[in-house]
Amino acid sequence: MQVCIPGENITCGCRLGFKPDPTSINDCIDVDECKYGNQPCSQQCNNLDGSYECSCYTGYKLGLDKVSCSACEAPYYGKDCASTCQCNGRGYCDPVRGCVCNNNWSGANCELDVDECLLPTTCNQGFLCFNSLGSYKCECPAGYNIDNMICKDVNECSDPTVNITCDLSLEVCRNNIGSYSCDCKQGYSRNQFQVCVDIDECSADIDKCEQVCENKAGSYNCLCSSGFVLSDDRRTCVLVKDACIALKLNCSYGCRLNSTGGQECFCPKGYQLTGQEKCEDINECASDQSNLCSNKNGCINTNGSFLCTCEVGFKLDNDNRSCIACNSGTWGLQCANSCACGLGADHCDSRTGCVCKAGYTGSYCDQDLDECSNGALKCNITEKCINLPGTATCKCLDGFEIVNGSCKDVNECSSITTNNCSQRCENTEGGYRCMCYSGYTHDMKTNTCHDIDECQLQTSSCEQLCINTEGSYRCSCNSDLFLQADGLTCKAFTPCINTTDCSFDCANINGTETCLCPKGRKLANNSKTCEDIDLCASIVCRFGCLETKGNTSFECVCAPGQVLDNDGVTCNNCSADRWGVNCSMPCNCPANITERCDNVLGTCYCKTGWAGSQCNQDVDECTRSPSPCPTLSKCTNTIGAFTCLCEDGYILNLKSSICESKYTFIFWLYIGRVLLAKKSLNSNILVTLETLNQKDMFFLVYELFFYHSIVEIGLCPASLAVYLVELPPFSYYNILSEFLESDYECACQTGYLRTNNDTKCTEISSFNYSVTFSWDVSAKNLDDKNSQDCKDISREVETQMTKKLKEKNVDVLQFIVLQLSKGSLICDYTVSVNTSSSSDPKTSLSNAMKVIFSEGVVLNGTTVMIMGIVEDGTTVQPSTCDVKQRIDPCKDKYKCVVQNNEAVCKQSISGA
Repeated sequence: MQVCIPGENITCGCRLGFKPDPTSINDCIDVDECKYGNQPCSQQCNNLDGSYECSCYTGYKLGLDKVSCSACEAPYYGKDCASTCQCNGRGYCDPVRGCVCNNNWSGANCELDVDECLLPTTCNQGFLCFNSLGSYKCECPAGYNIDNMICKDVNECSDPTVNITCDLSLEVCRNNIGSYSCDCKQGYSRNQFQVCVDIDECSADIDKCEQVCENKAGSYNCLCSSGFVLSDDRRTCVLVKDACIALKLNCSYGCRLNSTGGQECFCPKGYQLTGQEKCEDINECASDQSNLCSNKNGCINTNGSFLCTCEVGFKLDNDNRSCIACNSGTWGLQCANSCACGLGADHCDSRTGCVCKAGYTGSYCDQDLDECSNGALKCNITEKCINLPGTATCKCLDGFEIVNGSCKDVNECSSITTNNCSQRCENTEGGYRCMCYSGYTHDMKTNTCHDIDECQLQTSSCEQLCINTEGSYRCSCNSDLFLQADGLTCKAFTPCINTTDCSFDCANINGTETCLCPKGRKLANNSKTCEDIDLCASIVCRFGCLETKGNTSFECVCAPGQVLDNDGVTCNNCSADRWGVNCSMPCNCPANITERCDNVLGTCYCKTGWAGSQCNQDVDECTRSPSPCPTLSKCTNTIGAFTCLCEDGYILNLKSSICESKYTFIFWLYIGRVLLAKKSLNSNILVTLETLNQKDMFFLVYELFFYHSIVEIGLCPASLAVYLVELPPFSYYNILSEFLESDYECACQTGYLRTNNDTKCTEISSFNYSVTFSWDVSAKNLDDKNSQDCKDISREVETQMTKKLKEKNVDVLQFIVLQLSKGSLICDYTVSVNTSSSSDPKTSLSNAMKVIFSEGVVLNGTTVMIMGIVEDGTTVQPSTCDVKQRIDPCKDKYKCVVQNNEAVCKQSISGA
């Protein structure tokens, strides 16, 4: 209902906020101020009956003018800035979302610690990760120290800061990778209580005395029978008086008085009399009583003695008879290998080394298997494969979550805690897109919204003056004009009376009647008519411009594949899931198997392994030529990828991505499928599986599978045999399964040595020597075989003696120092010579040693004389009397004579 307005002329009108109803002459209807061309509110407008109410977006609050909005200031956030941030100093307060936590914290108030150790890349390889509140630390495992961001082994034995548990009076400390062990000193071994006690070398028959042994703590002394004296090597005995000369016994070794006063021939240790005069070697390995090796099958007979060997996973104790298990830090033959297992190891097996946990590989279990790339784990199309240390798992793609066992899209826009948008959020398949309210533009770099200054950009619809506000703008008019109800156009307070020829409108401005033009037009030179203005000439638009509304306004346009920003000027590329004009078309490309959707044409560009217009066709990479896999491997197609599996006998090197020889044969299947048969070397008897004994079984498998098979497929040169690394010589396992999957290396059969760059096996003859040098090494550490002194002296003796022997035309192929003893240097060694280079290698070597006996050898820069030589248990006599007199002068009434190229002392005959 209209109201009556009193005055000179009574009129009817509507109250403020209402306007006449065009359908009824007496009624008024509400004015919707919010639909004006320029709404009165800077952000949100809610129309009321006869009025309106302004409100603000989340993160803003209404100003005192009840029209404008301003952003929340910390610590306030949310709707009308009514919420308060309590971030506990672990983040900052965002005006929309509240607490945005630092990387190490999460939760509404940043009160929850983030466990960084769950991420596989937090610490470098080899480190252990320890989580703490708000942080984490990477530390090396026990037995390692950090050095230049790498965990390196600590030598506990030499580090004074480490409190080792070894009893240094009886034990020596031996460093292992990542740990250490306490070994008994030379001359001691552990008893059943694991305490180091003296070894009675004499009763254990491990001494090197030629005749009589006397035990002492940690060592032993050698003595001689009557008529003999101990030589300078302190092991062998020299005849000084022949007790049987009157009986004319022809003893092959020596003669002595027996308990009844009679004379008898006797033999050195390790030999026994055959008849009354001849000595022959005792085969200690032949009976359980004389075989003192704890590993009976590992007994090897030698001239005058015997050696003990151990199975893999054991080593010979200091008593040289007992086999003891490898400690926790070592493994293999003689426990010579250090475990040094990585974090992926379950344990260190004494025979095979590091045993990997599931998901790890490598000799040290320090390489993580990527189950995602090798196809071991296959995930659904809405999942992604996540490789983790030692394992892998399928997780929903970003933007998806598990619902009833399958991955469904997450509506991240349903809660401010699941998106980082500062104003508007639009959900997409597998993600979301941040947008801004009207009047704001989106900054892609900072993902924030900023007010658009429509006045500066000239995009407002104001007819005259423009005033920018937060999120909007408002219009104003020049003097003598007022803003009309549309909030855009201006009207004169005082209309013109005399001027009637203006083409648009006329106003009395400052007492002058002036023609006016609408937006988009300007007064012509006649000041009466309005002419068009090219609104696009200012080139405000970033791409293209169109004049609209009868050339009274303009509109910016964008190229296909772009959409106009809220500022009405800037063109932005389509988001990843849209394409076409104004980005109006949705992409039909599955996000997880496409690289991108073309924003202009909508074409799907597929990820590797996929094809088709929608990238939903799997590519069979294995049909390509050349094959994507390395040689000696098989290609297997998988969904969206492929895997390469090395052929039998080869293993994938994770660093070089090539298949290398695995040196492994599983021959149990062969045994189950074929009847093993072999003709004996000495007869035509057919040996079958049922008739084989333990020793024959070993050599049969050795020959059939590890020689012929490996040579045939080309892993070893045909001139080389195959030798099982894990099986020491003369050691036969009780059951065949003991060496299933045993590793092998190309090597030579017993009695041969690899030569010619490891391509040929050369037959050798090997001899054992014990030589005493006139070199005082009493101050050197020779008790520990791993000491630097022991290594340096061994290397010097091997180098110089090899050189000296070759000067004497001995074809030396190998020279190995076995043991060093001190006082004067006593060196036990084995020398191997080329059998084919001499018709009698032993004699050639013996003669060369006798020459060296007289000349000496240069060791450590000084000529050192040889004081004694024992060759395969027999003392070598010097070849000249001048050397004999130097090292072992004859006693009174004896003189030196040369017999059979040996200088010996003979009793002088009176009157001679």
